[in-house]
Amino acid sequence: MSNEHLNLENLREEWRFMKRWRIEGILFTREPFFIGSGEVMERADIDPDAGPVEVSECIKGCDGRPIIPGSSLKGCVRRWLETNCPNEKDYKDYIECVFGNGPVSDPDQEMVGSRVCFHDCPVTMPRTDPTPLPFFNRDTQTFIEAHTCMDRVSGTVAENKLFYQEVVPPGVGFEVVITGSCKDDREIGLVLAGLEGFCHADAPLRLGSGTHSGRGSLGWEPRGVQVMGEEEVKRWLSNPETMFFNHMTQWESDEIKKAADKVKRKCTGSGGEDSYFTLSITLSFDSHFLVNDPPTREEKQEAERRYEKQKEKDPAVVKSDIVPSDFRPRKDHMGRVLLPATSFRGALRSQAERILRTIDKKACNPARDPGGGDNDESCPVVEKLKDLENLCLACRLFGAPGWRSPLEISDFTLMPREDGRDYEFTTQEFVAIDRFTGGGKQGAKFNACAIYRPVFTGTIRVDLKRLRIRKAPGSDCYDALAVLALVLRDLIEGDITFGFGSSKGYGTCTATVDQWEDGSEFMEMAKKGLKQLNADETG
Repeated sequence: MSNEHLNLENLREEWRFMKRWRIEGILFTREPFFIGSGEVMERADIDPDAGPVEVSECIKGCDGRPIIPGSSLKGCVRRWLETNCPNEKDYKDYIECVFGNGPVSDPDQEMVGSRVCFHDCPVTMPRTDPTPLPFFNRDTQTFIEAHTCMDRVSGTVAENKLFYQEVVPPGVGFEVVITGSCKDDREIGLVLAGLEGFCHADAPLRLGSGTHSGRGSLGWEPRGVQVMGEEEVKRWLSNPETMFFNHMTQWESDEIKKAADKVKRKCTGSGGEDSYFTLSITLSFDSHFLVNDPPTREEKQEAERRYEKQKEKDPAVVKSDIVPSDFRPRKDHMGRVLLPATSFRGALRSQAERILRTIDKKACNPARDPGGGDNDESCPVVEKLKDLENLCLACRLFGAPGWRSPLEISDFTLMPREDGRDYEFTTQEFVAIDRFTGGGKQGAKFNACAIYRPVFTGTIRVDLKRLRIRKAPGSDCYDALAVLALVLRDLIEGDITFGFGSSKGYGTCTATVDQWEDGSEFMEMAKKGLKQLNADETG
């Protein structure tokens, strides 16, 4: 066949030189971080009385230390760019060109392979500071974190709902290496802007499990960008005895910043400025507060040995000063008393469910076993978008299987006292009562160390865009915000308790909320939602 019938030059795409590049940097954990491997390990030292317990393992590399899978990092960076970059064709084309488009539904559309390779990120900066975190292992750079669920009827821990995870603490650094090819430096800038999403003030990129409860916050620190263009290739070919990477050009810090800023300055947040808002909350406790972090048997045995040695030297030594209490406050990696986001979320969710039942609205019980005989009390698993219509308002606000909560709640950290003094810790002795004799039960004496009248601060970030998903045309998410406002009203008035011993007077508090005044954005939307709920009730 001659070229008159088939012009091969017209069919062949014009060849263009592809510049090679390499990005290096460090991702360091700011909050506890977990990406599961799908495997569990048995630990006999966590609860010796109960026997071996299963712990969900984090994903690890060949050296036994945690890694950030390149596929996880790439997917999160791409999703953040798609969510936060301007809704313009140029940006969509760049994202698809760099990250690929994968399988497509349109048979006439061609699949585009990725031009970028995210390598697995190993631990290169281990945590060296002392840490009070439970079962911290310096070899693996992980600790064990316990989670549970409260039974809505009894108000105690739900049966068979306790589980453990192997978690990376704050202060651990992962090495990031990303390589690729491009025709335009703006493609490198797009990847750099995606990594800068970890430091975004309004819509930070989070990674891993539990991101709605303050987990997975990472910091990004670029270490260098190397490129190999036409001039660098010519230098390498003139000296082929050396490796090609020796001839790559290192970008200066201002070049890196300039490339990222071209994209980053147009990233406005999660879908626009009006798609989210943040509530700052301050909790002032009236008495003792304690979220329990029980000491391990090994800790108590070691403390007992130290006490006996110290007693030989000083008979006046106090045992409680050395041996940890049976109940003690949970602390963060800096040794500060903490109200975990999960505890705060659980208390608010329980109150929201009670409010919904009071006004004769549906509210499921997530503590019930979905595989048991009480499925009618649980909302269905969200597998498709239409399943969102069957969720109760509590599940739409606080999350459900298959549905990530639109409320991002931070851990509540301890604020300094106004007078500058340290907080007071007190140890109280308890004993269980024998239900038959009415006296103290043999061997059931215990004590609890609690902080007295602490003040905590934290935030709730509301993603309005997620709340509006699958809403009917012309409607909005005001009903869900009304429920949140009713819960916050109870929190302000002191009707919600936190932590251990609510029946003993522990955990009572009042709160202040920064947008709790008439005319604020949140209150105006909440008032519209209250009218909607009242109309539904009367209708």
